[in-house]
Amino acid sequence: MQASTKSTPTAGHCGTIFVAIELRQKTWLVTLHSPDRDRISRHKLEGGDHAGLLALIE
Repeated sequence: MQASTKSTPTAGHCGTIFVAIELRQKTWLVTLHSPDRDRISRHKLEGGDHAGLLALIE
């Protein structure tokens, strides 16, 4: 069983995040964009790093 936490966006925050993932055998490239911030962040993970991917998204 997985525990799930839900949060409500605060005033002025839309609560949406856009994620693009390029999956390769050796590396995963992840790009994150939150509309309330006008910037894009790029991250490089080892291929198969599920925990690292979830940590970026949370």
